[in-house]
Amino acid sequence: MFVEEKVANVAGIVCEGKDFSTFRLYLFLQGIRDYKVRDRQIIDWLTNYSGDYIQARLANRKGRSKMSNQKEKELVEIVLPEDESEGLLDMEHGSVYFIGTATVLFRYAGFTILTDPNFLHKGEKVHIGYGLSSTRVTEPAIDIDQLPPLDLIVLSHMHEDHFDRIAAHRLDKMLPIVTNPGAADDLKKKGFSRTYPVNTWESLTVIKGKTTLRITAMPAKHAPVPVKFLMPPVMGSMLEFQGASNSTRMRLYTSGDTLLCDQLREILRRFSDIDLSLLHLGGTKIMGMLLAMDGKQGAQAMRIVAPKTAIPVHFNDYKVFKSPLDDFKKAVREAGLENKVRYLNHGETYTFDVPVESHA
Repeated sequence: MFVEEKVANVAGIVCEGKDFSTFRLYLFLQGIRDYKVRDRQIIDWLTNYSGDYIQARLANRKGRSKMSNQKEKELVEIVLPEDESEGLLDMEHGSVYFIGTATVLFRYAGFTILTDPNFLHKGEKVHIGYGLSSTRVTEPAIDIDQLPPLDLIVLSHMHEDHFDRIAAHRLDKMLPIVTNPGAADDLKKKGFSRTYPVNTWESLTVIKGKTTLRITAMPAKHAPVPVKFLMPPVMGSMLEFQGASNSTRMRLYTSGDTLLCDQLREILRRFSDIDLSLLHLGGTKIMGMLLAMDGKQGAQAMRIVAPKTAIPVHFNDYKVFKSPLDDFKKAVREAGLENKVRYLNHGETYTFDVPVESHA
């Protein structure tokens, strides 16, 4: 049997020459899973014949990133209107309200920021792409209509469990959204006019009254090679808040959906004294392939990034999440990091204090 026919039989479809796009992600993963990488002929065929497709995807992304990067260079700052209560600005206290999945309402220094809006309900499906979907098994703590007025959204990537159809239809299309270039392009197609793309290690500045927020895109790796080229681009984020003295008062790191990778080690070298971290866990698996940190990797990420406090999110909301929170708790205990973690259920709030001393 020809190799092409063997691979086509794995997925139950007919291969059309060398066009890997007919396989989609399902074929690629199904082929690797069913043959358990023992049939090197099939794996080599998939890798070699998918080359043009992967390179085309990558070239397209580079083109979009280049264009978006040019726009970023033109961007000096985002200026938001001041609140009427600006005179009562509190730089010493803040809060994290956990809505569910990776959706968090973060309040500090006069800012109200939403991350990765996902407001689908239990039993509803998200479309992951390539014909794949997953069912939500939890409820969000609040509905989207119950959100307070927002200053901006920080979005890690465009998977529907991070920006769902409810968000697409019901969020204000003028709301500023900071995200990666690929997601920014997708959001514009959905009608959002104030998207701000940042590539890894690029920053933008948001000014609101006497407070300045600097957002820098952090590295993230959603999947191993070569499957990562079939996944949407993803970013972590570093949020640095500065008061009137222009000194950094507080740093918040959000990991985005990532696996452990060498680039994460660069974060601590560039940003010391990280006050708070939101870690995306869950051990997402599709066709047996890990696409987000499981509990063990989450504990390792804490050691690498070294936040003063970490809050796990994105761990129990969908059927594709295969690593329960207990995995993370066990790994944290074994690593001796229990005093650096705060656990939140949906609808719970973590309040934090920020010392008067500034960061270096």
